[in-house]
Amino acid sequence: MYNGYMPDLAIAAEGKTIEESIAHAQDALKQFFNLAIKYETDVPTPTPLDQIYSKWKGYKVMVVTASVK
Repeated sequence: MYNGYMPDLAIAAEGKTIEESIAHAQDALKQFFNLAIKYETDVPTPTPLDQIYSKWKGYKVMVVTASVK
C-alpha cells in the first residue's frame, strides 16, 4: 500500500501502487478545488518545495497536478 499526503491541504490518498496513489491524489485535489471554488474557500499558499524536502527527509516527495474545470 502506498500513501500520499498533501500537508498544505490536509489531504491524504492511498493506492495499491504508486500510480494508483497518484491517481487518487489527483482526484482528491480536483474535488478539493472544485469545492473551494463552489464555496469560495481560501486556499493556502503552497509551501516551497525545498521546505517540504527538508521536513520530509527519507520520504519520496513528488509534485502532483490536477486540472480543474
